[in-house]
Amino acid sequence: MSDVWIAILVAAAAVVAAAAAAVVYQWQTWRAVTKREVIVITGETSIRGVLWARRGPLLVIRNAVVDLRGQGVPADGELVIERRHVNWIQVLP
Repeated sequence: MSDVWIAILVAAAAVVAAAAAAVVYQWQTWRAVTKREVIVITGETSIRGVLWARRGPLLVIRNAVVDLRGQGVPADGELVIERRHVNWIQVLP
């Protein structure tokens, strides 16, 4: 085989290995994130829902219920919260 074909095969193997590593990483991250949690934003406001994704400084919450002064209100769609506004997060069993 010529040196060109060997270089092409090595490059293709590197691309396949990188893609496989990315898939495994995403699967582990996805699996670890999708849990039901309570997220407290302020002393009076909390959100119960499924932490669906982390995108940089943002948290994406699905199936959310916003608790404002004891009143639970279901949220339509997804909620996106900046991490800097979160006081603490409790993972529910």
